Amino acid sequence: MKKRQYEGKVIDFSSNSDFLQKRRQDFNKTIKQKKKISKNMKNIGNNVYCRKIIYDSALEASHKSTHLARRLLEGVFNHDAMMGCTLTGQAPRTKDKKSAVVNPLDQQAKGAIVEFAMHTAVQECIFVKIILICQMI
Repeated sequence: MKKRQYEGKVIDFSSNSDFLQKRRQDFNKTIKQKKKISKNMKNIGNNVYCRKIIYDSALEASHKSTHLARRLLEGVFNHDAMMGCTLTGQAPRTKDKKSAVVNPLDQQAKGAIVEFAMHTAVQECIFVKIILICQMI
């Protein structure tokens, strides 16, 4: 039997041990969850996921990077998260000063949205230029 110390406990690492069976079950559960996420969600970068329906419609309907970024916000953040936050974390400029403390949207998600939108816009711009050049020839 293979026994080692793991997290302060002596664990049996033989092929039929309860420890390894539990680890296999955890691994299989994680794989199933990732497959489920991949069907309904689209990774836009930095492990930030957007709802696939919104992702597809944003790519089809948006011709500018700012339009694409605005549409992707709806797919990355749910409605409740967006209602309690602002893009920068600054309080809204209203006469009501009670809402002085406002949370910003997640920095990593905002960065991924902006980076994806800019990258997509650059690719589309290059594609359009290539088409125009080919038409001139």
